[in-house]
Amino acid sequence: MAYCKKEGDNVAKKISSVAKQYLQVNVDYLGSVPKDPQVEKMVLRRQAARRENVKHISGQAWRDVTKNLIESCIQPKSYIDWNSIIKTSEETI
Repeated sequence: MAYCKKEGDNVAKKISSVAKQYLQVNVDYLGSVPKDPQVEKMVLRRQAARRENVKHISGQAWRDVTKNLIESCIQPKSYIDWNSIIKTSEETI
């Protein structure tokens, strides 16, 4: 979770940069989820993934991220061969 959209964007850029440099893969940014005190309460009550949570700011952001993920899966931009990534990382260890 991010305190603001700008923080989420910055973290996404760093993750994308590291993935590109060390894994040779592109990581698409699907969105960020703002820090929401209601989420902490709902997680403790084991109710974090409920339909009515869309009323909260973070619930709306999760909905948007999920929508972006589904849309990216319908028209994939590239294929990631995870087996070759794992093999390459094991060889460097």
